[in-house]
Amino acid sequence: MNKGGQFYLISAIALAAILIGIISISNYIGGSSSPGIYDAEQELRIEGRSVIEYSLYNSQSYENFHTTILNFTGSYVAENLGERDIYFLFGTPTNITVTGYQEEDNSIIFGGVANTTITTESGRFTKNLNPGESDVVLYIGERGYDFELTTGRNIYFILHEELNSNEYVVKW
Repeated sequence: MNKGGQFYLISAIALAAILIGIISISNYIGGSSSPGIYDAEQELRIEGRSVIEYSLYNSQSYENFHTTILNFTGSYVAENLGERDIYFLFGTPTNITVTGYQEEDNSIIFGGVANTTITTESGRFTKNLNPGESDVVLYIGERGYDFELTTGRNIYFILHEELNSNEYVVKW
């Protein structure tokens, strides 16, 4: 019997299996990566609500609320240092704190009754302000982010991340 045909058939199947394996590995390696900014957004929404609920449940004074939020934001920045730019805005319509971290030098300007420069340098920052109105804008570089300060206690955040030459921004 002629077994040469079987040899070529088995060789072709083995070669096809090897090529399929190589193609699937290269597709897996080259797959698009999803930014972690969206997971961080969900985490911050949950944690932010929890901190506010904790403050209200324990009937904290504004000073204690401010300290609790400042500790929370400081801990969050320390845990995520270097992963993305993080900006927090919290307080009441008469006393707002802007704090966070940015990787590169970028001007941050708080637009209330009067525009106030918070920082122009990279790293951590914190600034207390009296906005004088309920509608304020936080300018980060060339972009403005609008916030409405409601009566009571407010907490907002902005996350900024660059991944694979794409820019992702989340505001809450």
